[in-house]
Amino acid sequence: MKRFVVFALPVAAAMLVASGAQAAGIVSNGTVALGVKDTGALNVGGATPIFGPAFTSPGVGGTVGGTGVRGLFVNGTSGYEATYPGCLCEGWGAGWTDGATSRSGYDGNGFSNIALVSAVFGTDSDGNGIGTTVVRISDAAGSPSLEVTHEFRSSASDYLYQVNVTMKNISGADLGSGATGLRYTRLMDFDTEPTAFSEFITIQGHPAENLLYTNDDGFEAANPFLAGRSSIAACAPASANFTDCGPTDHGARFDFGFAALLGADDPGTEFDDTMKTISIFYGAAPTEREALLALFAVEAEVYAFGQCNPPTGGCSPVTGTPITYIFGFQGVGGVIIDPDPVPEPGSLALLGLGLLGLAGARRKAA
Repeated sequence: MKRFVVFALPVAAAMLVASGAQAAGIVSNGTVALGVKDTGALNVGGATPIFGPAFTSPGVGGTVGGTGVRGLFVNGTSGYEATYPGCLCEGWGAGWTDGATSRSGYDGNGFSNIALVSAVFGTDSDGNGIGTTVVRISDAAGSPSLEVTHEFRSSASDYLYQVNVTMKNISGADLGSGATGLRYTRLMDFDTEPTAFSEFITIQGHPAENLLYTNDDGFEAANPFLAGRSSIAACAPASANFTDCGPTDHGARFDFGFAALLGADDPGTEFDDTMKTISIFYGAAPTEREALLALFAVEAEVYAFGQCNPPTGGCSPVTGTPITYIFGFQGVGGVIIDPDPVPEPGSLALLGLGLLGLAGARRKAA
């Protein structure tokens, strides 16, 4: 039996609601939990209602009294948290551009041009928490133009929650132009318990058709048209793949670009030209290997890992123990993550030469 709690927010009162008490929910599947704001961004206080299997927060081991991305399989009944300590910086932004002008709205290290429509939380038929938030972004004249829906639900892996993000043109006219006329940004400040503010991060997935930019700065505004973006750490180059950069206090930013949304659907195309949907995955796994397998199970193409700083609590950026926090994307024009990549042809050739050399040495020794 499904149960739902509905919070409907009048658009005219959106700014007042956003600056005060907000409808929110924590969705849990018993393995991971996400704290969801009414805008679709993460990080909510410990008193927020939990939908799905309950857990204790605040708990033992110094874990904070709120939830953003929480792994529940370690540290007793409270798990470990990845985004709530310190800066509540996790967030998103969306917008459109014609190359000369742009318009956006965001909730992440600032709040701009977002009108709250509704927030719905409940449980699915398996008892797992689910939630859907809807907001609208207005054009320069103040007319609602882009509707953004974030749907939180279980995924093909218990270690990951799936967030289906749908951006729909409700203006009646084209929004933006060109292959990157529609934009979406998602970012987070990793504060990986049990060593919050001191973590190693990994970003992988370049190149991907819709991936415009990445860095390790989770403190920047989630405005997709932000100027002056840059990395925090030298080992985390912007718009490049890197592994186990740290330890320091940093995060992950992903900027995406998609084809502009038409004002009316073209019946001659396969998909609805007035909307675009991608999927985000948040969660955690006991090891890096299990995190990679989880990403493979959901067909993710781009991802970031956050891992705690050794030797505290058995932390290892190599094995990913005792917890690897996960942040991934699907539907962004990349290649599905392969947990067991085949060596490149050049590597295979070198391996073959090495084996031949070893065989020759053994014959001489004989």
